[in-house]
Order: sequence, then C-alpha cells, then structure tokens
Amino acid sequence: MIKEQCEQCKRNNTDCQENIEFNGLSCEQYAKRINLEKSEKNETPDDSNVIQQNQETSATIEYPDPNYSIHGWLTFFLFSIGLGGLISALYPIFTYNIAEYDGNHFLAISDVVLGVMLLILACYTIYSFCKRKPNAVFLAKMYVVVTFITNILALISGEFEETGLGSLPRIVRSLVWGVIWFSYLTYSEQVKDIIPKSYRKVFSRDYYLMTAFIIIPILCLAIGVGNIFSQREEQEQNFISTTDLDYNEYTDGRIIFTKPDGFTCEKQELDDPKITVFDLESEYSYLRIVSDYDSDVSVQNFNTYWNGWKDDDLKDYSYKEITNEKREINGNPYFIKSVKYDTETPIIWHFILLFSPKTGKVCVIHSIQIQDETLDIIDFIRTIRF
Repeated sequence: MIKEQCEQCKRNNTDCQENIEFNGLSCEQYAKRINLEKSEKNETPDDSNVIQQNQETSATIEYPDPNYSIHGWLTFFLFSIGLGGLISALYPIFTYNIAEYDGNHFLAISDVVLGVMLLILACYTIYSFCKRKPNAVFLAKMYVVVTFITNILALISGEFEETGLGSLPRIVRSLVWGVIWFSYLTYSEQVKDIIPKSYRKVFSRDYYLMTAFIIIPILCLAIGVGNIFSQREEQEQNFISTTDLDYNEYTDGRIIFTKPDGFTCEKQELDDPKITVFDLESEYSYLRIVSDYDSDVSVQNFNTYWNGWKDDDLKDYSYKEITNEKREINGNPYFIKSVKYDTETPIIWHFILLFSPKTGKVCVIHSIQIQDETLDIIDFIRTIRF
C-alpha cells in the first residue's frame, strides 16, 4: 500500500528525489502534500456558505435589555391608555340610556362592546411592554389608531355633547394626542431601546384582535341601523293608519300640522333623501315643511341646517336679523331665526327647527313672506304634533 502511494506521488510530483524506505509509514513529502490540499479545500469558501453567512449576519436580532426600565413619556403613555381604556369601558355602561339610541339596544351595545375591547387592548399592551413582548409596539399603535378613528367618526357625525367626554373640544384634543402618540411610538429612542426594531414581531392573534375591532362594532352598528329604519317605517305606517285627520290637517307619518286658511298645500315624495315635502302657498307667503329624525338639539346643529337652507336668490341683498333664539312650545324645544331682506318689497325669512326629544324627530319650517303678511308663524308652529 505504501509503495503504491509513493509511485503515485512521484508521477504527480516530478521534483521528488527521495530515497524511500518502505517501513510501513508514508514519506514526509506525501504527508505535506495531503495536508496542503486539505488546508486549501477548507480555506476556499463555497458560494452557498458565503450567502448563508451573510444571511445570518443580516438577520441578527437585538434582544431587549432587561436592565433598561420603562420610564418618562412611555410610562405616561401606558398610564394614559390604561386609564383611557377603563373610562371607555365604564362610561357607556354607567351612562347607558336606550333613549339616546332611538330605543335600539344593538346601537347601545356597540358602544359598550367597543369600550370593553379598548380596555382589553390597553391591558394587553401594558402587559406586552412590561414583559418586553415583540408585539408591544404594534398593539400600542393599534390602540392609538382605533381611538383616533372613533374620534374622527364622532367628529364627522356632528353629535357633540355640551360638556364631558363627547364634547367637541375633548374630541379635538383626543385627535391631536393621537397624532402625537403615534409619532412618539414611531420615532422614540426609548421605545426602540425597550423593544428593538429587529426584535419586533406581530403574532397571528394580534391580527385576529384587529379584525375583531373592525367586524364586531360594525356588525352591531349595521344591525342596529337596520332595526331603526325598519321600526321607523313601521311606526310611520301605523301613525298614518291610526290617526284621524281633520279636513285641513296633513301628515307624512312623522308629524301632523294644520294648513293655515287661505293656503294651498302640495305634497311631494322625494327618494334621495327619502322624505316628504309639503309646500304651502298663499298670495303673499310661502312655507316649506319637512320632517326627519334628529335628536341633536344644539346651536351648532341648527346653524348647519340654516346654512343648508339659505336661498341663493337672496344672498346678494343686505339683511337685518330680527330674531335668533331658542324657545319652547308645547313642551318641545325649537330654534327660530328671522331675517329681513332689503329687497324692493321687503321680505322676511323665518327658519325654524322644532324638535321632539321624546320621539327623536325634528320638523323644519322654511317661511318666506312679505313684511305686511298677517300669518303668525308661531301660531302655525303650535299646530304641529309629533
């Protein structure tokens, strides 16, 4: 065997001049050659090994430092969402009033469910930060986004409380803080130290939770709105069928009013929006009456109606405000604004918003009349019944 190794080595190495003694051991030249080949083979990296090493280097995860404590603004943020989540869960429960939701429990429950879910998310977020979980930052951002969206929806709906959590200043402040907190969670060095970016991860259960925040409130809201519309339609049909009207009374299923003497009355059914319009006319006066559902008895809401009903034909004339008040008639609150336009024949525009808090209905009265017209608009409002 050794002799065969020697002969093969001499064929591949013509410089070999060794006098070999076949004593059962390989010669020194053969051993050096074998060791050199092994060394070169080990030192030459394979392309796949290089790629694998580069991937391992780039995928290095920086784990949280357990000695780095939560402090400062992050502590305040976690305290804020904990307190906010608690208030969100308890406030709709302790202020539960089915009348504010048109008697629909699904709408009321949607607020309660959303509040409880916010509390669960807040507690889950605080726990994840304290335990240095990879999904902590994602959960915190989810909480901020959910509260931001709910405040945006409240802002768009325009249904504000005079004071308290649902007031306009409170909603605007919440939106500003939402932007601030989301930016803080994105750029804060402390957050990066507590939960390093390479360590962060989103679990499948987090996506399930996010989906629940979307589906459950929307489902309750959709069911509630559907029930309200079906109940309203049924009530209106019953209202019409069970009400005995005098010869000069009219109804759209929501209100009943008495037509003033000397006026004609024309009824129109509109599809978009689905409302009934009554146009009353005399020689010198014109009234338009529309009813709907609205329980927002606020100056802001009245001004929204006022701006929407302005007559473009009169906008170029100077005018003088005669009346702008909130009053009450037959136990129902109403807003009235009267404006006198300086046209060739002076015109007075009365705009009235009459509410029925008990039924959640509103009646809009738009009246244009000549200054000397004898129609008493207050007497007409007094004839309206819900």
